[in-house]
Amino acid sequence: MKIDLDLNQPAPKLDVMKMGIGLALSIAFFLSGSILNYFVPKVHAYAFMIIVVFLCKAFNLIPSYYQEAAVMFNQLIVKNLTAAVLAAIGIALLNLNVLAQALTWQFVVLCLVSVFVISIAAGIFGKLFGLYPVESMITAGMCNNSMGGTGNVAVLSAAQRMELIAFAQMGNRLGGALVLILSGILIQLFYR
Repeated sequence: MKIDLDLNQPAPKLDVMKMGIGLALSIAFFLSGSILNYFVPKVHAYAFMIIVVFLCKAFNLIPSYYQEAAVMFNQLIVKNLTAAVLAAIGIALLNLNVLAQALTWQFVVLCLVSVFVISIAAGIFGKLFGLYPVESMITAGMCNNSMGGTGNVAVLSAAQRMELIAFAQMGNRLGGALVLILSGILIQLFYR
């Protein structure tokens, strides 16, 4: 069974009010994560924010109007700020000396094997769940081996699949939230 995506839907008209609502909703989720982090400081605020968003989406707690507003705000940010963010991060984080020291043959083999294995596994599991294997390999495999949001943009723009950014971000954020939660708990257990 294949999932049929109707990509011929007309794009929603830009609405400044909806974008403002999307911004407010984003801030509300950020604040909810920060508040929960205050009560449970072992778990990072972003992990709580992702969990709250996931629960709201899973239990359909947010009306569709507000979901559309959040999507519109996301599209505004992705379309208008992606190039600037990629350039800024690339300039700020690029240290050729550190890169040259880290680029050993073991590191290259580890990276290639990691990307290959997780991409093949994502394609197989995607096919089992009725998804397109190539898109599963791109979003679940390659994006989760990238460096987060900017890596997602780089991978998806190279694959000409930018419409999958939400799935890639969700995979990174849910996986990242699990890593943050587990590492916060394990660090407290082993390093007292």
